Amino acid sequence: RRDRERETDRSPMAAKQDHLRAGDPSPTFFVENPDGTMDVAGVENVPMPSGKARLRCYNCQLLLEYDSAAAYVQCFTCRTMNAVVAESETGGKVLSMLCAVCGTTNLAPYGVPYVRCGTCGTISQVSHVYQTGGLPDDGSQGNQARMG
Repeated sequence: RRDRERETDRSPMAAKQDHLRAGDPSPTFFVENPDGTMDVAGVENVPMPSGKARLRCYNCQLLLEYDSAAAYVQCFTCRTMNAVVAESETGGKVLSMLCAVCGTTNLAPYGVPYVRCGTCGTISQVSHVYQTGGLPDDGSQGNQARMG
């Protein structure tokens, strides 16, 4: 009984220091950036739960976990959007296009010849983007091109 009383008398900081000394992984912190986005610190020490799909970011090669129903996954480190490609361990490049009719931003796996707008249904040919270098090879998303 006295041992329990001693445990409850200990400060939370003392308990945290014991936790860290025991060789447990570092705590994980969520950090809000000035632009409102969230970053995670200490996530490299968190084990990934099983049952989720995984792929490597094509830009920075970080292993990402995502819901298996997702078509696109954004890397939380480099912010690159990755297309989920069947039977591939690495994400694919993504084409981000603005619909010329309604202005909606639409995503498509890089290399597709046509993109259908998710809002108005307009189908646009986008093969001209690949000929003009619409997506830089450095992994950044580049400027959004307008469908035409």
